[in-house]
Amino acid sequence: MVEDNVEYTSKLLKGISNNTPKVLQLLSHKSNEVINVRGEKRPMVVASLSPKLARLWINPWIAKQAFALWYFHAGYPIDKHGLVSVRWITNHAIMEKGLPDGLFEIAQLEGRLAQGKKQVSEQFFYRYQVSADLGVGIFVIGGHDGSVFFAAVYSKKHHELSAIQALKHGDVFRTNKGRGIHAVPPHALDRIKGKRQRASVN
Repeated sequence: MVEDNVEYTSKLLKGISNNTPKVLQLLSHKSNEVINVRGEKRPMVVASLSPKLARLWINPWIAKQAFALWYFHAGYPIDKHGLVSVRWITNHAIMEKGLPDGLFEIAQLEGRLAQGKKQVSEQFFYRYQVSADLGVGIFVIGGHDGSVFFAAVYSKKHHELSAIQALKHGDVFRTNKGRGIHAVPPHALDRIKGKRQRASVN
């Protein structure tokens, strides 16, 4: 909400209001603050975000990018038993706590995103590490020089248990012919975990 961005911000909010009005209902003004961003003091609005914003809008978008990027880099799709764990890290969280340790050390390779023939690397970038043979990968997508979107891919059935044990934040997604890409509810993850543990014991 810096002064020279008022026109852009107004246009953006109008577009969101027209296309997805429910999103604005999940945002509320919290405070006006002057925040130090890379040594420059900038007037910014701190907003309070409903958890529904991530669950219903942001995390499904991250999951779609992860499914597509996996196919692009691994050369085969995530099967119906695969799991994708996603997490949205806001710019405020990054300024308060920083990024998770070792995130960019793990995701060492750089990629570029595009909309059709239009490059959008100034708005979005991503880093990744993929093992097609093992069926695991990690994607870190940066947006608008602020928020970071994180996705961990476990593409095959035998990864189910290790994937669930590693999932501490965010939401989990799967895909199949009937439902396409969809969120996996916690009770379904508990059921998978129980089956896999019993299979391991047997």
